[in-house]
Amino acid sequence: QDTVGGGSWAYLSEFKYLKTTGGSGYPVAFAEFNDLLYLGIGQGLYKLNGTGDGLTLVYYYNDSITNLEVFTDSKLYICLGYSSDYWEMTTSEAFTLNTLANNSVKFMKRVDAAAPTMWASDTANTLRSTTNPANGGTAWSAQTTVDTSYHNITDMLSKSGALYIMKEDMPYYLSSAGA
Repeated sequence: QDTVGGGSWAYLSEFKYLKTTGGSGYPVAFAEFNDLLYLGIGQGLYKLNGTGDGLTLVYYYNDSITNLEVFTDSKLYICLGYSSDYWEMTTSEAFTLNTLANNSVKFMKRVDAAAPTMWASDTANTLRSTTNPANGGTAWSAQTTVDTSYHNITDMLSKSGALYIMKEDMPYYLSSAGA
């Protein structure tokens, strides 16, 4: 500490920071889970603190978070893109790397139809589904193709038991026949 001239100095040897401008510093995914708000910002999973005026780092991944989705098994699923396996987190913030086949996905969306189903995009224009996405759960289905690979899937929405797939060119929906 240097107090010459009325100032103070602190020397830091190692730290991480959130960028306030530019690509990966912005929240790209939000999920309300376990009565808390979780955010995916770059490679970090953060939660809003109890007073609502700050973020706490919960976990730091090797790849950027692309999506967060809660399923009926009381777990938060953390997607890391098409080249990394997704993770799952329990309400006690215990983390498990998922080992199901075909588990590298960019987006997930829970659809509450007759049986709650998790849908995931595993390429720019394909989807898979399962009724149990947990590690050791039910295998992911065969791929369902959504238009051509020329336009990427950018998000998925669920409304009234139907899945809507947002692509760069237009929205699509999954019919009750699975087409």
